[in-house]
Amino acid sequence: RLPTMRAKLYEETVELLDRWNIPLPTDQLHEKLANMDLERMRAALKMIAFDLQSQQKHYHRYPTTIHRGELLHKLMKQQAHGDGLGAPIEAVLNYLATRNGILVSDTLDQFRFAHLSIQEYLAACSLIEFYDECKMPADTLPPSTDGWTFPDNIVALLHHDHSRWHNVALFVGSILASNTGQDMMRWHLI
Repeated sequence: RLPTMRAKLYEETVELLDRWNIPLPTDQLHEKLANMDLERMRAALKMIAFDLQSQQKHYHRYPTTIHRGELLHKLMKQQAHGDGLGAPIEAVLNYLATRNGILVSDTLDQFRFAHLSIQEYLAACSLIEFYDECKMPADTLPPSTDGWTFPDNIVALLHHDHSRWHNVALFVGSILASNTGQDMMRWHLI
C-alpha cells in the first residue's frame, strides 16, 4: 500500500533503495559493510543531494552528476564525524555504485541520483536537518549573525532561484506536514 503523503512516499522509496541489492553473506563486500552506519551514509547522501541541487543546470530534467573523486571527498568528510560511516570509504563507494539504488553509476567515474525527484527530496531533508551545514549561495545573507536557520534557508533559496528550489520547497512542506509534532515548524515555514 503506497503512502498518500508525498514525503512519506519518498522516504519509503529511499529506504527501499537502500536495501535494493543487499550483499549476500558470501559476498566479500558484506563483511566490509557489516558495521556500516546507514543513517550516517544517508546523512552524507542528503548533503550531496543539496550540493548537487545547488549545481543543477537543467531544471526538471535530469539529476546532476558527481565525479567519483568529489563523491569520495564528501564521503570522507562524513567519515570524519563521530564514529564515521562504520566501513571503509572504498567499500561504501562500492556499495553505492553496485548495491544501492539511490545513486547510480552510468560510467566508472560519474554518479547521479536515480531520479531528480529523489535528489530534490534528499536536498529538502538536508535543509531541515542540516540547515547550518548547507552551503548557501554567496550572494544570500543570513537574517542574523547566528547564521542560517530553518526555514530562513529555504525562503532565501526560493527568492534566489525559484525554479531550482520550487520542488525542494514543496518537499520541505510535505516532510513537515507528515511529521506529527512539527506544528511550530510548519507555521514558521508558512
